[in-house]
Amino acid sequence: MKTPAACFLLLFAASATNLPHLLAQTNQPAQPSETTDRGAAKQPSRARTGNQTFPTIPSSMALGQDVKFEGYEVRTYRAGEHGDPSQAFEVLKGGRRVYSRVDDDGMKYSVGCLNKNDPGNRDIRPGKDITGEGKPNLVIADWTGGAHCCLTYYIFELDDQVREVGRIDARHGEGCRFRKEREGKVDFLINDWTFAYWNAPFAFSPAPQVILRYQAGSYHVAADLMVKPAPSPGEFQQLVEKGRRIPRSGDGSPASKFWGIMLDLIYSGHANLAWKFCDGAWPSSAESKQEFLRSSKSQLSTSPYWEAIKAMNGL
Repeated sequence: MKTPAACFLLLFAASATNLPHLLAQTNQPAQPSETTDRGAAKQPSRARTGNQTFPTIPSSMALGQDVKFEGYEVRTYRAGEHGDPSQAFEVLKGGRRVYSRVDDDGMKYSVGCLNKNDPGNRDIRPGKDITGEGKPNLVIADWTGGAHCCLTYYIFELDDQVREVGRIDARHGEGCRFRKEREGKVDFLINDWTFAYWNAPFAFSPAPQVILRYQAGSYHVAADLMVKPAPSPGEFQQLVEKGRRIPRSGDGSPASKFWGIMLDLIYSGHANLAWKFCDGAWPSSAESKQEFLRSSKSQLSTSPYWEAIKAMNGL
Protein backbone atom coordinates (compact mmCIF):
# COMPACT_ATOMS: atom_id res chain seq x y z
CA MET A 1 0.00 0.00 0.00
CA LYS A 2 1.40 3.37 -0.99
CA THR A 3 1.99 5.76 1.83
CA PRO A 4 -0.50 8.62 2.26
CA ALA A 5 2.30 11.04 1.47
CA ALA A 6 2.82 9.30 -1.88
CA CYS A 7 -0.94 9.49 -2.46
CA PHE A 8 -0.81 13.24 -1.83
CA LEU A 9 2.07 13.77 -4.27
CA LEU A 10 0.54 11.65 -7.01
CA LEU A 11 -2.80 13.42 -6.86
CA PHE A 12 -1.12 16.81 -6.66
CA ALA A 13 0.62 15.88 -9.90
CA ALA A 14 -2.71 14.77 -11.34
CA SER A 15 -4.23 18.16 -10.55
CA ALA A 16 -1.45 19.85 -12.52
CA THR A 17 -1.26 17.51 -15.53
CA ASN A 18 -4.82 16.43 -16.12
CA LEU A 19 -6.59 19.78 -16.41
CA PRO A 20 -5.67 20.21 -20.11
CA HIS A 21 -8.19 18.40 -22.27
CA LEU A 22 -7.29 15.01 -23.69
CA LEU A 23 -7.44 13.97 -27.34
CA ALA A 24 -8.93 17.31 -28.42
CA GLN A 25 -11.32 16.90 -31.37
CA THR A 26 -13.47 19.26 -33.42
CA ASN A 27 -16.61 17.14 -33.04
CA GLN A 28 -19.45 18.88 -31.25
CA PRO A 29 -22.65 17.39 -29.87
CA ALA A 30 -25.42 17.18 -32.44
CA GLN A 31 -28.08 18.95 -30.39
CA PRO A 32 -27.85 22.60 -29.27
CA SER A 33 -28.45 23.70 -25.73
CA GLU A 34 -31.13 25.97 -24.39
CA THR A 35 -30.06 29.16 -22.61
CA THR A 36 -31.63 31.36 -19.99
CA ASP A 37 -31.57 35.15 -19.75
CA ARG A 38 -28.30 36.97 -20.28
CA GLY A 39 -25.88 36.42 -17.42
CA ALA A 40 -27.86 33.50 -15.93
CA ALA A 41 -26.43 29.99 -15.75
CA LYS A 42 -27.24 27.79 -18.73
CA GLN A 43 -29.49 24.87 -17.97
CA PRO A 44 -29.22 21.72 -20.10
CA SER A 45 -32.28 20.80 -22.10
CA ARG A 46 -33.27 17.17 -22.38
CA ALA A 47 -33.48 14.89 -25.41
CA ARG A 48 -35.39 11.63 -25.67
CA THR A 49 -33.81 8.45 -27.01
CA GLY A 50 -36.20 5.52 -27.07
CA ASN A 51 -37.76 5.27 -23.62
CA GLN A 52 -34.98 7.22 -21.92
CA THR A 53 -34.47 10.96 -21.54
CA PHE A 54 -31.00 12.49 -21.34
CA PRO A 55 -29.71 16.02 -20.73
CA THR A 56 -28.50 17.78 -23.86
CA ILE A 57 -24.89 18.94 -23.65
CA PRO A 58 -24.52 22.69 -24.31
CA SER A 59 -22.87 23.24 -27.68
CA SER A 60 -20.45 25.75 -26.13
CA MET A 61 -18.84 23.10 -23.91
CA ALA A 62 -15.33 22.08 -24.99
CA LEU A 63 -14.67 18.54 -26.12
CA GLY A 64 -12.11 16.69 -24.02
CA GLN A 65 -11.89 13.02 -24.91
CA ASP A 66 -13.42 11.22 -27.87
CA VAL A 67 -12.95 7.48 -27.40
CA LYS A 68 -14.30 4.96 -29.92
CA PHE A 69 -14.57 1.21 -29.36
CA GLU A 70 -16.72 -1.69 -30.59
CA GLY A 71 -19.43 0.47 -32.15
CA TYR A 72 -19.55 2.87 -29.18
CA GLU A 73 -18.20 6.37 -28.77
CA VAL A 74 -17.66 8.18 -25.47
CA ARG A 75 -17.13 11.94 -25.39
CA THR A 76 -16.20 13.97 -22.34
CA TYR A 77 -16.67 17.74 -22.09
CA ARG A 78 -15.58 20.61 -19.87
CA ALA A 79 -16.98 24.11 -19.42
CA GLY A 80 -16.48 26.26 -22.50
CA GLU A 81 -18.20 29.53 -21.62
CA HIS A 82 -19.18 31.33 -18.46
CA GLY A 83 -22.34 29.70 -17.17
CA ASP A 84 -21.66 26.29 -18.73
CA PRO A 85 -21.89 23.24 -16.48
CA SER A 86 -18.45 22.23 -15.25
CA GLN A 87 -18.38 18.80 -16.87
CA ALA A 88 -20.35 16.36 -19.00
CA PHE A 89 -20.04 13.12 -20.93
CA GLU A 90 -22.13 11.16 -23.39
CA VAL A 91 -22.19 7.64 -24.80
CA LEU A 92 -23.16 7.05 -28.41
CA LYS A 93 -23.91 3.73 -30.11
CA GLY A 94 -23.87 3.73 -33.87
CA GLY A 95 -23.83 7.53 -33.75
CA ARG A 96 -26.99 7.68 -31.59
CA ARG A 97 -26.84 9.05 -28.05
CA VAL A 98 -27.76 6.33 -25.55
CA TYR A 99 -26.60 8.10 -22.37
CA SER A 100 -25.41 11.50 -21.17
CA ARG A 101 -24.68 13.27 -17.89
CA VAL A 102 -24.24 17.00 -17.29
CA ASP A 103 -23.40 18.49 -13.90
CA ASP A 104 -21.61 21.13 -11.85
CA ASP A 105 -20.38 18.82 -9.11
CA GLY A 106 -16.87 18.10 -10.39
CA MET A 107 -13.85 19.28 -12.33
CA LYS A 108 -13.34 16.55 -14.88
CA TYR A 109 -14.85 13.35 -16.25
CA SER A 110 -12.37 10.90 -17.71
CA VAL A 111 -12.82 7.61 -19.57
CA GLY A 112 -11.17 4.99 -17.36
CA CYS A 113 -8.49 6.27 -15.03
CA LEU A 114 -8.11 9.97 -14.31
CA ASN A 115 -4.69 9.98 -15.97
CA LYS A 116 -4.69 8.66 -19.55
CA ASN A 117 -1.17 7.19 -18.99
CA ASP A 118 -2.16 5.25 -15.87
CA PRO A 119 -1.29 1.56 -16.41
CA GLY A 120 -4.60 0.65 -14.77
CA ASN A 121 -6.35 1.67 -17.99
CA ARG A 122 -5.34 -1.69 -19.45
CA ASP A 123 -7.47 -3.48 -16.84
CA ILE A 124 -10.61 -1.40 -17.40
CA ARG A 125 -10.39 -0.54 -21.08
CA PRO A 126 -13.75 0.55 -22.51
CA GLY A 127 -15.88 -2.37 -23.65
CA LYS A 128 -14.15 -4.95 -21.46
CA ASP A 129 -16.35 -7.12 -19.24
CA ILE A 130 -15.06 -6.35 -15.74
CA THR A 131 -18.11 -7.43 -13.74
CA GLY A 132 -18.23 -11.03 -14.99
CA GLU A 133 -21.79 -10.56 -16.28
CA GLY A 134 -20.84 -11.19 -19.91
CA LYS A 135 -21.59 -7.64 -21.06
CA PRO A 136 -19.25 -4.78 -22.01
CA ASN A 137 -18.54 -2.23 -19.31
CA LEU A 138 -17.41 1.36 -19.18
CA VAL A 139 -15.63 3.09 -16.28
CA ILE A 140 -15.83 6.87 -15.92
CA ALA A 141 -13.68 8.67 -13.34
CA ASP A 142 -15.14 11.81 -11.77
CA TRP A 143 -12.62 14.19 -10.18
CA THR A 144 -13.77 17.14 -8.08
CA GLY A 145 -10.43 18.93 -8.28
CA GLY A 146 -8.06 19.86 -5.50
CA ALA A 147 -4.80 18.39 -4.28
CA HIS A 148 -6.16 15.16 -2.81
CA CYS A 149 -9.94 14.98 -3.07
CA CYS A 150 -12.18 13.60 -4.39
CA LEU A 151 -12.40 10.75 -6.88
CA THR A 152 -15.44 8.63 -7.78
CA TYR A 153 -15.62 5.76 -10.26
CA TYR A 154 -18.87 5.10 -12.13
CA ILE A 155 -19.23 1.66 -13.71
CA PHE A 156 -21.71 1.24 -16.55
CA GLU A 157 -23.06 -1.79 -18.37
CA LEU A 158 -23.34 -1.15 -22.11
CA ASP A 159 -26.16 -2.39 -24.32
CA ASP A 160 -28.87 -0.70 -26.38
CA GLN A 161 -29.41 1.17 -23.14
CA VAL A 162 -26.65 2.17 -20.71
CA ARG A 163 -27.08 1.21 -17.06
CA GLU A 164 -25.05 2.34 -14.06
CA VAL A 165 -24.14 -0.80 -12.09
CA GLY A 166 -21.56 0.57 -9.65
CA ARG A 167 -20.40 3.74 -7.95
CA ILE A 168 -17.16 3.64 -5.98
CA ASP A 169 -16.14 6.53 -3.76
CA ALA A 170 -12.35 6.45 -3.78
CA ARG A 171 -12.16 9.84 -2.03
CA HIS A 172 -8.46 10.75 -1.79
CA GLY A 173 -7.32 7.71 -3.81
CA GLU A 174 -4.21 8.16 -5.91
CA GLY A 175 -5.15 6.27 -9.05
CA CYS A 176 -6.57 3.16 -10.65
CA ARG A 177 -5.53 -0.10 -9.00
CA PHE A 178 -7.19 -3.43 -9.73
CA ARG A 179 -7.09 -7.14 -9.04
CA LYS A 180 -8.19 -9.78 -11.54
CA GLU A 181 -10.16 -12.86 -10.54
CA ARG A 182 -10.32 -16.14 -12.45
CA GLU A 183 -13.94 -15.75 -13.55
CA GLY A 184 -13.03 -12.53 -15.35
CA LYS A 185 -14.04 -10.02 -12.72
CA VAL A 186 -11.82 -7.00 -12.11
CA ASP A 187 -11.81 -5.93 -8.46
CA PHE A 188 -11.20 -2.33 -7.43
CA LEU A 189 -8.40 -1.71 -4.92
CA ILE A 190 -9.02 1.48 -2.99
CA ASN A 191 -8.06 2.94 0.37
CA ASP A 192 -10.35 3.55 3.32
CA TRP A 193 -9.75 7.17 4.32
CA THR A 194 -11.78 7.00 7.53
CA PHE A 195 -8.68 8.05 9.51
CA ALA A 196 -7.76 10.96 7.25
CA TYR A 197 -6.90 13.92 9.50
CA TRP A 198 -7.67 11.86 12.61
CA ASN A 199 -5.16 13.18 15.19
CA ALA A 200 -2.63 13.71 12.38
CA PRO A 201 -2.07 15.80 9.24
CA PHE A 202 -3.39 14.27 6.02
CA ALA A 203 0.09 13.38 4.74
CA PHE A 204 0.61 11.12 7.78
CA SER A 205 -2.89 9.61 7.92
CA PRO A 206 -3.02 5.80 7.53
CA ALA A 207 -5.41 4.53 4.84
CA PRO A 208 -5.69 0.71 4.75
CA GLN A 209 -6.52 -1.03 1.50
CA VAL A 210 -10.01 -2.33 0.70
CA ILE A 211 -10.90 -4.73 -2.14
CA LEU A 212 -14.29 -4.26 -3.82
CA ARG A 213 -15.82 -7.00 -5.99
CA TYR A 214 -18.91 -6.89 -8.20
CA GLN A 215 -21.42 -9.36 -6.84
CA ALA A 216 -25.22 -9.64 -6.80
CA GLY A 217 -25.72 -6.45 -8.80
CA SER A 218 -23.35 -4.08 -6.99
CA TYR A 219 -19.88 -3.72 -5.49
CA HIS A 220 -19.17 -5.24 -2.07
CA VAL A 221 -16.12 -5.72 0.15
CA ALA A 222 -14.30 -8.90 -0.86
CA ALA A 223 -13.46 -9.96 2.69
CA ASP A 224 -12.16 -13.35 1.56
CA LEU A 225 -9.50 -11.58 -0.50
CA MET A 226 -8.54 -9.18 2.28
CA VAL A 227 -7.98 -11.70 5.07
CA LYS A 228 -4.31 -12.68 5.39
CA PRO A 229 -2.52 -15.25 7.53
CA ALA A 230 -1.77 -14.02 11.03
CA PRO A 231 1.84 -13.03 11.70
CA SER A 232 3.92 -15.66 13.45
CA PRO A 233 4.75 -15.06 17.14
CA GLY A 234 8.18 -13.85 16.10
CA GLU A 235 6.78 -11.51 13.44
CA PHE A 236 4.21 -10.16 15.88
CA GLN A 237 6.88 -9.44 18.47
CA GLN A 238 8.84 -7.52 15.85
CA LEU A 239 5.72 -5.40 15.23
CA VAL A 240 5.48 -4.69 18.96
CA GLU A 241 9.12 -3.65 19.08
CA LYS A 242 8.57 -1.42 16.07
CA GLY A 243 5.56 0.14 17.78
CA ARG A 244 7.60 0.95 20.85
CA ARG A 245 10.10 2.87 18.71
CA ILE A 246 7.50 5.05 17.00
CA PRO A 247 7.95 8.75 17.90
CA ARG A 248 5.60 10.24 20.49
CA SER A 249 3.26 13.19 20.21
CA GLY A 250 3.18 16.07 22.67
CA ASP A 251 1.24 14.15 25.35
CA GLY A 252 3.54 11.15 25.10
CA SER A 253 1.15 8.98 23.05
CA PRO A 254 2.35 7.41 19.77
CA ALA A 255 2.14 9.09 16.37
CA SER A 256 -0.02 7.93 13.46
CA LYS A 257 2.30 5.10 12.39
CA PHE A 258 1.22 3.35 15.58
CA TRP A 259 -2.45 3.06 14.64
CA GLY A 260 -1.39 2.46 11.04
CA ILE A 261 0.02 -0.89 12.22
CA MET A 262 -3.21 -1.58 14.08
CA LEU A 263 -5.32 -0.80 11.02
CA ASP A 264 -3.23 -3.10 8.83
CA LEU A 265 -3.94 -5.91 11.28
CA ILE A 266 -7.66 -5.10 11.48
CA TYR A 267 -8.11 -4.86 7.71
CA SER A 268 -6.46 -8.24 7.25
CA GLY A 269 -8.82 -9.91 9.71
CA HIS A 270 -6.82 -9.77 12.95
CA ALA A 271 -8.42 -7.16 15.20
CA ASN A 272 -7.57 -9.30 18.25
CA LEU A 273 -3.89 -8.86 17.43
CA ALA A 274 -4.38 -5.12 16.91
CA TRP A 275 -5.63 -4.74 20.50
CA LYS A 276 -2.80 -7.01 21.73
CA PHE A 277 -0.30 -4.90 19.80
CA CYS A 278 -1.63 -1.75 21.48
CA ASP A 279 -1.26 -3.32 24.91
CA GLY A 280 2.29 -4.46 24.23
CA ALA A 281 3.63 -1.42 22.39
CA TRP A 282 1.88 1.41 24.22
CA PRO A 283 4.48 3.67 25.87
CA SER A 284 4.46 3.22 29.64
CA SER A 285 4.80 6.98 30.11
CA ALA A 286 1.45 7.67 28.41
CA GLU A 287 -1.64 7.35 30.56
CA SER A 288 -4.28 7.65 27.85
CA LYS A 289 -4.31 4.16 26.31
CA GLN A 290 -7.95 3.42 27.18
CA GLU A 291 -9.07 6.77 25.82
CA PHE A 292 -7.07 6.13 22.64
CA LEU A 293 -8.68 2.72 22.18
CA ARG A 294 -12.15 4.11 22.79
CA SER A 295 -11.62 6.98 20.36
CA SER A 296 -9.99 4.88 17.65
CA LYS A 297 -12.72 2.22 17.80
CA SER A 298 -15.34 4.95 17.58
CA GLN A 299 -13.63 6.39 14.50
CA LEU A 300 -13.32 2.95 12.93
CA SER A 301 -17.04 2.41 13.29
CA THR A 302 -17.68 5.39 10.97
CA SER A 303 -16.03 3.61 8.04
CA PRO A 304 -18.36 2.99 5.09
CA TYR A 305 -16.99 -0.58 5.16
CA TRP A 306 -17.48 -1.07 8.89
CA GLU A 307 -20.05 -3.87 8.66
CA ALA A 308 -17.76 -5.95 6.46
CA ILE A 309 -14.72 -5.19 8.63
CA LYS A 310 -16.66 -6.14 11.73
CA ALA A 311 -17.78 -9.43 10.16
CA MET A 312 -14.33 -10.41 8.90
CA ASN A 313 -12.93 -9.88 12.41
CA GLY A 314 -15.80 -11.54 14.26
CA LEU A 315 -16.52 -8.36 16.22
